[in-house]
Amino acid sequence: MIPKRFILPCMAFLLCASFAWADDYSTGKEFFNNGQYTQAFPYIEKAAKRGHTEAKTVLGIMYLYAYGVKKNNEMAINFLRSAAKKNDSTAQLYLGIIHIEGRSTPKNDHMALHWFRKSAQLNNAYAQYYLGEMYWQGKGIRQDIKKAVFWYLKAAMQGEMRAQYYLGWMYFEGRGVEKDYEKAIEWYKKSAAQGDARAQTNLAAMYREGIGVKRDSMEAAKWFQKAAAQGQLAAQYNLGVMYETGEGIKQDYEKAAHWFEKSARQDNRFAQFKLAMLYERGLGVPSDLKQARFWYERASFLGHEEAKSKLDQLP
Repeated sequence: MIPKRFILPCMAFLLCASFAWADDYSTGKEFFNNGQYTQAFPYIEKAAKRGHTEAKTVLGIMYLYAYGVKKNNEMAINFLRSAAKKNDSTAQLYLGIIHIEGRSTPKNDHMALHWFRKSAQLNNAYAQYYLGEMYWQGKGIRQDIKKAVFWYLKAAMQGEMRAQYYLGWMYFEGRGVEKDYEKAIEWYKKSAAQGDARAQTNLAAMYREGIGVKRDSMEAAKWFQKAAAQGQLAAQYNLGVMYETGEGIKQDYEKAAHWFEKSARQDNRFAQFKLAMLYERGLGVPSDLKQARFWYERASFLGHEEAKSKLDQLP
């Protein structure tokens, strides 16, 4: 039996040690959150090696992505596994990502599914999204669209923008759910507001065509602009068309040419055709038959039928 005079000092030591670990982690996490990874590393490492579960997760992530330390996938996996065994959902999430990407370990969809499911059951929104993806694609498990919808919805309700986008798309297409344009609009709006360029593009298209919502060309142009600025080629093309025609926005051939070129350089044959026409006619750009021919040829090569006939008509 331990004498009582030793118990209180031992408890005091444990409490002090616990507070020290917490202090190390708090200091390290503050540096980490501010992007000061090199300063964060020694504090996070000290807390992790003393058994702090969240510190192990953060340290694993630092090794995985070379944040303030040389990249070391083996060390990343070791620390993440240790934290995952303590039911840290973020560690479980990253182990799933490691297995699905094959980082320092062969790709293993079954193991990815295992860790995503554990994390998702702990209500991790990102893991819920990935689990929905696994069910949607049939990776590591038999494809099940209904379960994909179930997990996308779980994630989307917590604000996961990719899950919100996919729910919008599923309601638009009627995949796994009954087709419902109003619900598609609802989820596209939520995802678009968080910056998902695909959701912004699809939302813009629905406003432009008046699908599930009152037709509004100005609102369409607004969302096409947001998506186009992120490099979304379909949005760039459609924004170009709206500037060309003055639909929902002031007509501006120069801006039309700008956005057509952005999309054309991503091999959008429709944008290439439009850009060629502007060069041929000298609208928004100097008249240049050489440039017109160049873009007609690109569009024709990618299968644009009208571009082929336009090439025959050029002098």
